[in-house]
Amino acid sequence: MHLRDLLPAVLLLLSVSCALLLGFFAFDSETAVALIKRAGYWVMLANFTWLVINLIKRASRVAEVRVRLGGWIGPLLFISAVSAVLFALQPTGYKIIMDEPVLSATALRMHEYKEVMTTARAHDLQGVFTQLDGYVDKRPYFYPFLVSLLHDFTGYRSSNTFLLNALLTPVFLGLLFICGRWAWPRYGGYCAVMLFATVPLLAMNVNGGGFELLNLVMILAAVVAAKSYVEAPSLRRVDTLILVGLLLAQTRYESVLYVLAVAAVGLVGWFKVRTLLISTVTIVAPLLLIPFALQQVIFSDYQGLWQLKDGAEKPFLLRLIPENLEHAATFFFNFTDDQQPNSLLLSVLFVAALVVTLVLGFRWIRNANFSGSKLLAVLPFFAVILFNFALLMAYHWGQLDDIIATRIVLPFILFQVLFVVFFIGRLPQSRALHSVVMVVVLGYFMAVTVPLCARSDFLRWVPVQHEVLWLQQEVQEHEGTSALFITNKHLVALVERRPAISQVQAMLRKGQLDLHLRLGSYQEILFVYPSTVDSKRVRELKLAAGDLEANFELELIKQEKLGKERYMCISRLKAVKWLEGEVREFELEDLSLLDDADTKLRFYARTLP
Repeated sequence: MHLRDLLPAVLLLLSVSCALLLGFFAFDSETAVALIKRAGYWVMLANFTWLVINLIKRASRVAEVRVRLGGWIGPLLFISAVSAVLFALQPTGYKIIMDEPVLSATALRMHEYKEVMTTARAHDLQGVFTQLDGYVDKRPYFYPFLVSLLHDFTGYRSSNTFLLNALLTPVFLGLLFICGRWAWPRYGGYCAVMLFATVPLLAMNVNGGGFELLNLVMILAAVVAAKSYVEAPSLRRVDTLILVGLLLAQTRYESVLYVLAVAAVGLVGWFKVRTLLISTVTIVAPLLLIPFALQQVIFSDYQGLWQLKDGAEKPFLLRLIPENLEHAATFFFNFTDDQQPNSLLLSVLFVAALVVTLVLGFRWIRNANFSGSKLLAVLPFFAVILFNFALLMAYHWGQLDDIIATRIVLPFILFQVLFVVFFIGRLPQSRALHSVVMVVVLGYFMAVTVPLCARSDFLRWVPVQHEVLWLQQEVQEHEGTSALFITNKHLVALVERRPAISQVQAMLRKGQLDLHLRLGSYQEILFVYPSTVDSKRVRELKLAAGDLEANFELELIKQEKLGKERYMCISRLKAVKWLEGEVREFELEDLSLLDDADTKLRFYARTLP
């Protein structure tokens, strides 16, 4: 090692040591929450801005711009057409209720306060929608960060979460087209895009508000950056790779493992040029991952964040693998009903390609004519995808035929698509082969995928999803009115910038709720809840939301049937009931003793439920 390389290497080691110390050992969970809340947005902004500047500098150099527009008119039209079809295949809206409203609420907080926080309570203060307290969520926040940027530059709209995925769709298909061409020159791009389009799960996420599509975009972007770097290692190219890898690491929970793939590709470049390519970005990169480490500290102290189900003691157990593999087989090879958004064609082609490859022992691959830089760029990322799939098989919520968990398999489907295209590209080429492949893939898409998507949204058996979409419509209809929504799906109302609290908060803060009911702070205080009993058939409505009847006097104003013995109700709060031993926490006299307007407003805010 030359002396000039010693100082950057030492600084890199110090940076890694500081990141590990500060991320995992220096702070308790309470401090970690405060740090992520206050500094997380600015760390993400620095990472994203640094990448944008890097790409602008690279694009400004003629040597970096190798795209001939004339040769890309056809692919661009093809990608645009496939994107338009994907938009039409599924309805736009929340798909995974556990994640997507939370991401939207986090984006709203990042937009208005530049804090990484999910608002759990919001009220009108002198007619102004004001977010109050909340919590630091477990979900990575690169996706809500991008949504917040859309809010910043286009104005706030709850639909921006869906707009982001619409904008990402042609980007994903373009990157997939490029990687498909590497695997099978000339035809591979078209084949890869169409093969992935046969998977209805892609259309679901294209039209949803989750971070799965962004995760695919960042995986492919990292692969493209890795190939560029391995072909001609340089400081600017390694910067691109690292900055993309850092953002990928903060897109999905398990995506942090792609940092290992980035490191492996970086070492390949060092070996190729026989020197250490350590830039400022390389040295700072470990420090930019500190927020991820802090989230793990929070995870370790709040085990409830794992959302363990079915009595599972730990999130990952080896004994779950056989059962989860059966569920995976049900998903990949399902052809008996409309509940699985899979592609039987892709599954069959993947198994066939895998079996032939194993039988031949890679002998024909070794003799194939393809660039080593492509292989070195792709293999580390594929290794992480396969490891994550193995990890998923040991996960307590790894049942792929459960529509709530199905989305997690998208990176593995990406691997399947590119492996199949690579395999076809190694076969003896002929016009007949090209025609057969395209006819089969396009025929399956038209004969199976399109009709399947037309008759199913794959969420028909998820009652909560229907409840949330119904609530979203009801909340939107109250635009311009003074109403407080109390519901266990309160994030849906908050995302629409309507005052809302959870039913749990209403129970805990009955005194405050009673005070503001008497003050007339809102024209209406509305409880929204599910019911299994039709109020028209029984004299007294039995509420499904715990002890509401015992604590509040409610007037039913609307009820709508969403399914068999499933109703959604909206009731107006008439009075707060006081149980034996309960004490009213606030009285109107407390407010009358304050004569300063600002003091009154602060007191008023503190009394809100």
